[in-house]
Amino acid sequence: MAAVGVSLWPRTMAACVIGGFLMLGGLSLLAVVTAAITSGFVFRAEARRRATGDDPVIQRLDQLTKELEAVKGALKKRRHQGPSSADPTPIIDP
Repeated sequence: MAAVGVSLWPRTMAACVIGGFLMLGGLSLLAVVTAAITSGFVFRAEARRRATGDDPVIQRLDQLTKELEAVKGALKKRRHQGPSSADPTPIIDP
């Protein structure tokens, strides 16, 4: 954890509380600085992946978009054909 010194320490309850808040503040500041540095690394890595097209999430979204467009096209084609005796399943309009 954090230490307030070797030969100096708070002797009263108020001093202990103030010292505790100061230690928490110092640890919080360290956490914020670490998070800011890490965020910079992550942002740079994401930008590099987007620029090269290696982002697996974007690739999957593109694939799903193509599949969805194919399904929409098939539904539109089926609606224009009308119901047939071979396929008794009705089409429900959304």
